[in-house]
Amino acid sequence: MKTILPAFLMLMLSLSTNAQIKRYTYYFDASLAPAQKEKAFIYGKGVKQDSIVWVDFFLIRNDQKIFSASYTDSSLNILHGKSIDYYSNSQIQQVKRYVHNVQDGLAQQWDTAGRQTDSIVYKNGTVAFKKKSRYFNGNIIINETITDSIRNTLEDISYDTTGRKTRAIMFSGNTGIEKIYHPDGTVTNGDSLYTREGKDAGFPGGQKAWAAYLTRALDASRPIRAGAPEGQYKVVVQFIIDKEGYLSNIKALTNNGYGMEDEALRVIRSSGKWSPAMQYGRLVKAYRKQPITFAITKR
Repeated sequence: MKTILPAFLMLMLSLSTNAQIKRYTYYFDASLAPAQKEKAFIYGKGVKQDSIVWVDFFLIRNDQKIFSASYTDSSLNILHGKSIDYYSNSQIQQVKRYVHNVQDGLAQQWDTAGRQTDSIVYKNGTVAFKKKSRYFNGNIIINETITDSIRNTLEDISYDTTGRKTRAIMFSGNTGIEKIYHPDGTVTNGDSLYTREGKDAGFPGGQKAWAAYLTRALDASRPIRAGAPEGQYKVVVQFIIDKEGYLSNIKALTNNGYGMEDEALRVIRSSGKWSPAMQYGRLVKAYRKQPITFAITKR
């Protein structure tokens, strides 16, 4: 009995643990509102164990996993724990952590090459620390920006394509110092800076004007004429906005086909002059990734 009893208890514990597991299936439309199965664009597969429900979300058209998240219950109203977004190739795009719908803890983001671009520490919904990295080719970092909200400091460090430091901007409060690093090893002071304020490059008039332009200029029926299946498709176009607001190096980063990328490129090229970016009170060249969504429905 002394040898049988522990094995029996382990079996009972295993059966008890398995009995706590519940499984759920969810169906949503393109905006993630609940929908009937026959009208859904996205479905979710949920597993509840103890007090947590973990749900994987998939596109119905191709079973592509788009994100996963942890909730307090099967109603999916309260995020609690880890949330993961995926690229179309199933690589992880970003990981966030929540405590009762409030971001808390480490959040991380990776680009399509698997390189970490953002690392952010949240405390009760507020950014306490942030590190952002930008790359040239391979794993060569050309810029790192580190913001410490607790100490109220900022470091913005640039490198050339060989990894040599070329410039560093260091802020304490709203007072900044620029240092220039020369190839011969010498360092000189650049501009004194008195503001951290910046502005992203964007379409003149903001998002409302951009939405109006897309409605007017985008031929949304082009993919339908090309035979695209029903579903929601996101096209991403990358381009550079120079200090005067002119666009260059316009290219598509996605390959949905059915004329979607060609149409998005046409619309971007025809969008005219944009509002340039500003950094530390100065106009700067900016890189932009612009998503454009095609929702294909056939009646």
